[in-house]
Amino acid sequence: ADTTSPHKANCTMSYERLQLGSPESQELKGALHRADRSGSVVSAAEAGAESPRRLSGASKSKSVPDNLAQRAEAEAEAEKRDAAAAVRRDPAQQQQPFASGAAHEHAQQTAVRTAVTNLFESVCVRCRPEEASAALRSFNALVSCDAMSHTAASAADELVVASLVEALLRLLARYGASDSDCALDTLRAVAFLTRHGGSHDAFVQADGMHLVLRRLREPSANETPERTCAFVSVCLRIMANLCGGKGQEAVRNAHVANDAVKQMVAYPEVAPVQESALIVLASALLAEEYLVEFLQHGLTHLVVVTLRRYASHRRVTELGMWCLRNLCVDTKGQKAVLECAGTLETGISAMRTFSDCETVLVQVLAFFHNASFMSARVIAELLRLDCVPLTVAAMRQFPDSSVLQTKACCVLASLAEEKQTKKALVDAGAVVLLLGAINKNPTNVGVVEMAVVALGNIVTSEPAKQQFKIHGGAAAISKAVQQFPQRPPIVQYGRVLLKQEGSTGDCALM
Repeated sequence: ADTTSPHKANCTMSYERLQLGSPESQELKGALHRADRSGSVVSAAEAGAESPRRLSGASKSKSVPDNLAQRAEAEAEAEKRDAAAAVRRDPAQQQQPFASGAAHEHAQQTAVRTAVTNLFESVCVRCRPEEASAALRSFNALVSCDAMSHTAASAADELVVASLVEALLRLLARYGASDSDCALDTLRAVAFLTRHGGSHDAFVQADGMHLVLRRLREPSANETPERTCAFVSVCLRIMANLCGGKGQEAVRNAHVANDAVKQMVAYPEVAPVQESALIVLASALLAEEYLVEFLQHGLTHLVVVTLRRYASHRRVTELGMWCLRNLCVDTKGQKAVLECAGTLETGISAMRTFSDCETVLVQVLAFFHNASFMSARVIAELLRLDCVPLTVAAMRQFPDSSVLQTKACCVLASLAEEKQTKKALVDAGAVVLLLGAINKNPTNVGVVEMAVVALGNIVTSEPAKQQFKIHGGAAAISKAVQQFPQRPPIVQYGRVLLKQEGSTGDCALM
């Protein structure tokens, strides 16, 4: 299966069977079945005795106010303002605004290296709790800046980051239970640092999984719902970061996917919780054993409901589509997509809403390709939903994106397997775009192979043959066959296309 993901990690781990068949998961299933089929999930307060907070193992269940998301966001903003004020009071911690253009990434990397070094000196060298607390607030104020890129953490020295993570975990173990503010500040710093793949081994060896999951699964009885939500969000963020590197096995063994599902239901209006939970789920779905459990518990509907609720949220849409594409890696997942009303429509809606967003379009196209593979029913439904013109429009919008061009060619190749779609593809200009993709990416085997396969399926009628001839199809295919003589699909479909064109010569006879 294609494992390209919006999470920059290699997430091809093999998960053990997760504990979704436990009594707690049966309670969770009951809560999910009460979901509003029109597109909403019952809140934790509405779930009552089967509240996901009770399922997570907390000794005391709390009701969650309806305006939790707004209150949690307000608290986070207040904490950010306090941290920014601390930075202003300490001139040494002040940073100039990030530069724009070519210097933007370099400025961020320099700022991160400086901030990590300062925090390392405060926590690991001088080891003064009061100083460490102020340093943590200043560090979090910098790295939580909206302009900070997700990859900026990789600029820091790996050994320094690993040592700092270990020290922060010791700080969490010592003061986390008695000082909620210190625990939250520490976890936020760890959440940023675990974006650096070099920190994952140190995190696991320092018992980070136990410390973070205990905070996630056993919220303090004295905490406000807003503070508990903040802890849930940051703990899931750390788990999501680990899914993208060496910590993935630890996440698998700890059955964190169960926690992800529970918290998605508990905090349906909190976008950061949904984002991190979807990353954990999408990674888990790459394992067949978890895929089976996921389908048995009807969690496809949960992902679709989340996508509907966050229809205008780019990141949630991107990650939700990643879940769906991984769900459709086999026929069981394809069947679940057909049985869950509105799943394909959700993808079409995402393509329309984010027609100018490459990353979302890539995930939707990958989902459509996996869902339509060898499935005439899905192909017919996608044709009815105007998938052809939307896919063609995406190819025109991003002609320089080899990743998007590959996914779009995959979709067109699948759709072209059915006779009723061939005319629609020709009318939409797919022949010209596929030839353009080959000519623009002559050395990219993914683009070339799927474009040749799509052309082989489409170019069977006279109008298609005329377009193929007018736009230099024979020359493009000949070059493709010469470039990739060891790729059977390119050679076989290329022969057919060249024969139809009436070309002769070495390339046609290979």
